[in-house]
Amino acid sequence: MKVKFSVSPTLKSDGGVESVRTPMLMLTKIQGMGLGAGPKAIDECCDGLLSQCIEAQGFKGGLAQAVTVELGESSLQQNLVMMGLGTVSRFNPCGLAEVIEVAIDKTLERGCNKLTIPVVANRLTALNLNLRGTAHIVHQAAERKLAAIESDETLEIEFVCTSQAKRHIQQGLDVVCRHRQQKCCKGENE
Repeated sequence: MKVKFSVSPTLKSDGGVESVRTPMLMLTKIQGMGLGAGPKAIDECCDGLLSQCIEAQGFKGGLAQAVTVELGESSLQQNLVMMGLGTVSRFNPCGLAEVIEVAIDKTLERGCNKLTIPVVANRLTALNLNLRGTAHIVHQAAERKLAAIESDETLEIEFVCTSQAKRHIQQGLDVVCRHRQQKCCKGENE
């Protein structure tokens, strides 16, 4: 299976995730914290369905823990995948790769051909991973994951961001990988 990347600088500095049109929107939650502004705005737009599903499935935001919600074709976001990032202090490149792989699985399970990842201003994980690094890891994880799937289809991964972030994300997507490990940083004994 192939992957195509796009960067859409359509978010405002104060958010706007709820106005994104996509078959699958990825949202994130940090373990031990409440919903961020984007997920809260989406939850309001879908009359609390997201928080109901989170509660019903016991979602806490653990690393790569996922909750999917179908909103239907009449909604701007037809499906949501809420991905857990684990704790801020332990979030790292390998964790991000794992999150992306699970998000891709959930996207394909729903039959979607596009996964939209919002990159909002002032994100908490910026302490551990800059935008360029984030985009590079997403690119590598998606290519690795989709290369293992035999199909002529293409999954589009769209980053929606502020205009200020576009350049950094595009630079990360354009970085040529100099290492080709099957799996990143899983430890010497694994």
